[in-house]
Amino acid sequence: GDSNGGRVVREPSPEEQQRRYLTRHRAQLVAHRGRVEAQGRGLLYDQGIEAVPECWWGRKTWPRLAAMLEAAGGHWLRKVLEKQRELALALHAQVLALDAEVGAMAAALAATTLANKPPPPAPVFGLGELTALTLQVEVMDWGRFGNRKQAGSYIGCSPSEYSTGPG
Repeated sequence: GDSNGGRVVREPSPEEQQRRYLTRHRAQLVAHRGRVEAQGRGLLYDQGIEAVPECWWGRKTWPRLAAMLEAAGGHWLRKVLEKQRELALALHAQVLALDAEVGAMAAALAATTLANKPPPPAPVFGLGELTALTLQVEVMDWGRFGNRKQAGSYIGCSPSEYSTGPG
């Protein structure tokens, strides 16, 4: 493309799109689980229960919350929340399964990257496995950036604003 005529867009190959799918799907499931959790929290808030524990649907927290609802006469609310809890637990199980796949993919990608070419620039190192893998599959090719500022701007880690308008 003409770099002076507009922004050059790199289209990922089908293989790159397949590698991206895992981390993107995991992020979608985590967001969906968050929405289910928020719906349950909203039901509790609507009934005047404001001290809603984090992960109210979790294996450790749910028995206490269910007992509290039963003691307060909230049998109907417990039954409704049980359905929300089933959804949250199913989504959580899928996220945990994807975490195992992410770990395997990260190890395979790291071995391939280090064996075939120089390692990616410093921003990837020192991060957690999921974050590093997500960056690697989203960026696709670190060599397409001319400097660290371009790479940092692309991944959203550039602290400065760049605008064309008057200051």
